[in-house]
Amino acid sequence: MSLRSRITRRIWKRIVGHPTVLLPALVGGVALSMFLSTRAPVLPTAFVGLLAALAVAGWRHARYSAVFGAQEEEKIRTQLRETGRATLTDLRQTLQLDRNPEAVKDVDRIEQFSDRLDRGRAGEGFVIPPELEPTLVGLRDACVDMLRKVVRLGGVAQDLSTPDAKDQVARMTANLLVDAREATDQLGRTLDQLQLRALRDDAAESELADIRHELDAQLNVARSVDTRLEDLERSLAPGQRER
Repeated sequence: MSLRSRITRRIWKRIVGHPTVLLPALVGGVALSMFLSTRAPVLPTAFVGLLAALAVAGWRHARYSAVFGAQEEEKIRTQLRETGRATLTDLRQTLQLDRNPEAVKDVDRIEQFSDRLDRGRAGEGFVIPPELEPTLVGLRDACVDMLRKVVRLGGVAQDLSTPDAKDQVARMTANLLVDAREATDQLGRTLDQLQLRALRDDAAESELADIRHELDAQLNVARSVDTRLEDLERSLAPGQRER
């Protein structure tokens, strides 16, 4: 479900359950049922009740969209940030809220490469060599994890108390985005190599060692994120800043 659909659904829940909408709708519905079952002369009442419910619902939708739309958006943003294992869809929606279109493109590319990786693991069109599969899966997961941390750093930055701390977190966020993009590029290049290699009859086994070396180097960078976050935390500690 898209972000806009989530917000719209929450707003309509508020509207439909409100007495000023619910009561006219109930009156109109009862009157219409009476008319259909007994032909009682209550048809005008039914139309008035239903029209009143629709009119109030429309007015409240316009009002709630303006008043509560931003609040609901922020609630969803918070929920997504607090989800440690958010899906790619959730991750994309959060980055859209954060006005980060380049990172949204990165999510789209990760999703595309993830589909190709899964096809290769299943032997559909080409085969991922068993010795490369764990590293490729690890690199894909590391790409997603870096973007998740970008989102969570964005939430932390809003609460930091000093300009220096905010600057350091901003630099860390920018570096993570660069690393995530480079890791995603490496994932795509490797899948390209493996798919093209599958077309050749004379594919040398030595090529796999070179590919593995490049993957391992990129994966080491991607997996150093937690260590770098620990270094950032230590640098922001009061005792470290006084030195």
